[in-house]
Amino acid sequence: MSLLDYGWSPAFSTNDNRIAYAFQLNPLQKQDKLYAESYKGNSIKIFNKSTQKIEEVAKPLGNYLLDPFFIDSLNLVYKAGDKVNGPYGAAISLSEVNLTNKKIS
Repeated sequence: MSLLDYGWSPAFSTNDNRIAYAFQLNPLQKQDKLYAESYKGNSIKIFNKSTQKIEEVAKPLGNYLLDPFFIDSLNLVYKAGDKVNGPYGAAISLSEVNLTNKKIS
């Protein structure tokens, strides 16, 4: 175990060489409560275990990104969320990024 970065929802690639996560732009303090506002600005990053490097693969467009998961070793799906009903956050769409060419669909 080691601290890679600040983030939520880690997901391992099918070959266990990469770990995707929703990067926590503003790390929570111990006394902080988790509200939708805490997710604002979160991007999707991937830690590559063999190179020991972190790469940002998706940036939010005025919202936040969460819950990445690998379809296979080259494609990652994640949710985009928005502040909904005060403190409650909810996903509003799904996107897929090809990790080879960084194309998002």
